[in-house]
Amino acid sequence: MKQMTRGLQRMDVSHKGGSLTALMDVLPSGIRIQRENANWTHGEDPTNTYRIRGGTVWVRNLELEKRTEGGSKYMRCVDLFGALRQCIHIDAQYAVPTQDRPTPEPGTDSADLADRIETGRGIALSALERKKLDPLEQKAVDTIQMMQADALKTRRNEHMLSVASYYERALNAFTADSLGRPNPAVAAMLTGAGIGEAIARSRQIEKIDDRISTRLEVLHTLIENDMSVFQELWDDVKEPKDLGHEGPIRRSLRRVRQAASEHATESVRKEGAKALNEIRTRLRAHQERLQHIHAAPFRRNAFHTLEDLHEAIALCDGEHHARLAEQISLMRRGIQWVFALKEMHDSLLTPLSIQIEMYRLRCRHKNQQGVRTKFRIAFKDYLVQFSDHFSWVAKRLTIFQDRLGRCDDDKFAKLVKKDVVDALKEAHDAIAEHDWLAVERKLETIGHIL
Repeated sequence: MKQMTRGLQRMDVSHKGGSLTALMDVLPSGIRIQRENANWTHGEDPTNTYRIRGGTVWVRNLELEKRTEGGSKYMRCVDLFGALRQCIHIDAQYAVPTQDRPTPEPGTDSADLADRIETGRGIALSALERKKLDPLEQKAVDTIQMMQADALKTRRNEHMLSVASYYERALNAFTADSLGRPNPAVAAMLTGAGIGEAIARSRQIEKIDDRISTRLEVLHTLIENDMSVFQELWDDVKEPKDLGHEGPIRRSLRRVRQAASEHATESVRKEGAKALNEIRTRLRAHQERLQHIHAAPFRRNAFHTLEDLHEAIALCDGEHHARLAEQISLMRRGIQWVFALKEMHDSLLTPLSIQIEMYRLRCRHKNQQGVRTKFRIAFKDYLVQFSDHFSWVAKRLTIFQDRLGRCDDDKFAKLVKKDVVDALKEAHDAIAEHDWLAVERKLETIGHIL
């Protein structure tokens, strides 16, 4: 388990013009984990209040804070995997060039900036050589600059709005300066100032990319740490039919059952008592580790496993060996569902979400270049063209469904298997329709159920 700096603080979180006060785990890179259920109130209307569950992950977003003038400082994510996907999407959207990825995908902010900087340099050079251009060429350059300015007027970033402003002023300089004369030199200078703002935005994105990389590392560590707690418990309670050797608690249980036989010798009974104490000690150690899991989605699994552990520890104090074995089997089955949850995210939802985001960026670029249509409709139709690129989803979904068949929710407080199987069927139906956005939604539903 990796260690990281963390603190505990009761703090206010601004989100979508509302506020929430709750006890939070304060983690590096602007990540907060809500420890308790809390009410989020929108504005000053007390009736406009919603319950936000403990385990919610809040991620600081400086761009959002600037854009909303402090109205929203954090992105709200339903769980660690949701936060991970959001950060991966942001990283994909900016796509800062690296050694492994020297050329960003079309539609990403880095590709857009590179194009605009290159176009701006061409416009500035044309301004300096304006007398050499014929009227049609001059008009073509002016049209390009006007289109650039118009496209950037709707941007939310202050640097890109400045680019639009400088370009508009440059166009006015071509018409007349303060003395009523065209001034190409001033136009070139203003265009250069716009290019400088675009370069400043590029550097800003590089800093954001560094923050996102650190944030992704923190989120991966949180997921690995929580999963390691369940893995350690699994290693202790696994049965011979599971992969690997029988767990220590299982072996100790066998010694306890042998000691309970009416034919057991005194030394066997002593070994049984010792084994029972070993089981109690191991269960308490797992209990201590599980109490440190606070983030969704593992928070709920940890809560139910802690209930099972509490019951198992109580059974260690009496002659309830059969019930103790049954309780430990119940824990083992519960952990299988945790593994299923992790597999669903790792092999299905996260890679599908990344692939959809990649095509979303490409479609956005295509939509900007050609005839504009309502983006949601355009994107759904756009994805259908690449259905063969999503063929892996159906295969992995079938593999996941087969493995899920080995999971059992018998005697659980809340039965989940039927709901998961129903959602899987709906996901298969969406695949048949090539509706990849619906498949993504169904996988998100499965994540909430598990």
